[in-house]
Amino acid sequence: MGRRLTSETDWANIFVDYRPAPEWTIRMGQAPNYFGIDGSEGSSGRLTPERFAASEGLPALGLKGLYFAGPWDRGVWIVNDQRAVTEDKTGLRTAFSVHNGNFRNQDDDNHKNISLDLEYFTQWIATPSA
Repeated sequence: MGRRLTSETDWANIFVDYRPAPEWTIRMGQAPNYFGIDGSEGSSGRLTPERFAASEGLPALGLKGLYFAGPWDRGVWIVNDQRAVTEDKTGLRTAFSVHNGNFRNQDDDNHKNISLDLEYFTQWIATPSA
């Protein structure tokens, strides 16, 4: 008898962004949350590798992080990002969300997490004036 083939798919980012204006985003689906200074950033936007290990852990070493199942959650986010309308890309980002709090797992109850996250982005290195 031959071996039986099995397959498993584990999705991380499955969401839809609707932008009624450049600074406003309504996000629905399974997406990274905005908790923490760099939880929703890609690898290039993270501060240090240690932050990655603290937030997501190192499963190969058996270390669980803050997001032991990943930084994703299922829900609805309303994001206002003032950096989209400023020349120097500085400003306040506000993210309000209602999500299930079960990471990528199916919601098993009617309890929801409500979150309001505020982040201010600034120029850390002064640019010389002409």
